[in-house]
Amino acid sequence: MVTYFFCKDNESQREAHQILRTFLYQLTADLPSIRPRIKQIWETQKSIANLTTTIEDLFDRLIPTIADIKGRVFLIIDGINECPRASVTGILKLLNLFRNAQQPDFRILVTSQPMPEINVALLGAKIATLVKNNNEDTIERFIRNTLDDVLTDHFRAAGVEPLDYFQTKHNGMFIWVSTVLEYLQQADCDEDFQEILRDVPDMITDLYQKRLQRLERDLSKTEKVWVKDILSWAVLAQ
Repeated sequence: MVTYFFCKDNESQREAHQILRTFLYQLTADLPSIRPRIKQIWETQKSIANLTTTIEDLFDRLIPTIADIKGRVFLIIDGINECPRASVTGILKLLNLFRNAQQPDFRILVTSQPMPEINVALLGAKIATLVKNNNEDTIERFIRNTLDDVLTDHFRAAGVEPLDYFQTKHNGMFIWVSTVLEYLQQADCDEDFQEILRDVPDMITDLYQKRLQRLERDLSKTEKVWVKDILSWAVLAQ
């Protein structure tokens, strides 16, 4: 199984050349008979080593080195829609090179928000559209299992039915539901709980931003210094 996850904020990880390089690295990590072939090409051909050649040329020179791999090779790519439009063109070109390759037997799974460019480029691919109903039962079970006596009392005091509240807002986003419930568990009183309910953002990024604003409002000057240091450690730690 070979996977690749796009990092939308890291320019070096969202280009087709980097995807192919990562793919080959992961695929041949445990194949000592194949890895030296790729390494030799990489070390002797400058345009490949510095990634200045076209993605078609890179593919045509490197993929034949793994042609004798037996069995299916699975490539999973997530979040193409989060990449800049300039990167998307190259990524879709690479995917079609994989689709048209004769050897090995590639199987590709792309998970992404819908984009016209993807639909056009991957014409003929099997498409499964995920909608809110796909995981609604799972979300409902999670909410029921998470609701303790304290949360239930807060919802009752607010005159809000928790399942109805989340059902009208979650739009199938499990992580949004889990984050909001965690946020609500931190409420100190009924008034605080109801304020959170009224002001919960629809987008997960806005929810994180709201949590930071809450820290900014509630923490002392000394505590804010501690939080800043802790965040710095977490971001920079190896």
